[in-house]
Amino acid sequence: MTGDELLLLNRVSHLTPRQLADQPAARALFVRLASGRLRRELAGQLGAVAPELHERVMGLDMADELDGGRDLRLRLEEQAKDLGSSAQKEARARLTELERSGLLRSPWKPDTPLRDHPLLGATMARAEVQAIGARSTRVDGVRADAFVAWNVVAYLPSIGGFDVTLGVRNLLGQREAVPAPEDYDRDDPIATLPGEGRELYARLGYRY
Repeated sequence: MTGDELLLLNRVSHLTPRQLADQPAARALFVRLASGRLRRELAGQLGAVAPELHERVMGLDMADELDGGRDLRLRLEEQAKDLGSSAQKEARARLTELERSGLLRSPWKPDTPLRDHPLLGATMARAEVQAIGARSTRVDGVRADAFVAWNVVAYLPSIGGFDVTLGVRNLLGQREAVPAPEDYDRDDPIATLPGEGRELYARLGYRY
């Protein structure tokens, strides 16, 4: 997940999955993140029964289960139907435990605000690296150097009733050499301009 996606999730953190019908980009992002976490948790649980179950569960698309359109337990049981009887029995026992814990019962949790949703976690932190190759400039024989930016963002929902987003753009602080536009007039042609330096930002949200 990129920093921009995390900010998008922050803006709708007070909404529930059911209320995302009018927010298609946010809804698609939530389904992708939630189904990915659900898939990883289930793959870890069933992979302890049989290693091949881990790979099979990781290959499933669970968007339908999140929408409530399919029986999640039945679909998982199908993944173990060609295993030995003891493995099938152990898999069913493990699924029963997961059902009792609530993981298999309506994992979509349509009326739980995203800030409190168990499939998103209490704190979300992400980092991204952007790399730009060397580029030509308007000055013959001069090229703008390659550039790497490292961005970090953390989202902490439900902190004393507030949602907090903290981030750093261009953590390393090195300025990008940006090729000057053709109409950047100077007596002596300038090949590059300095880009943005390190930027710290914070966002505080409160619903009342």
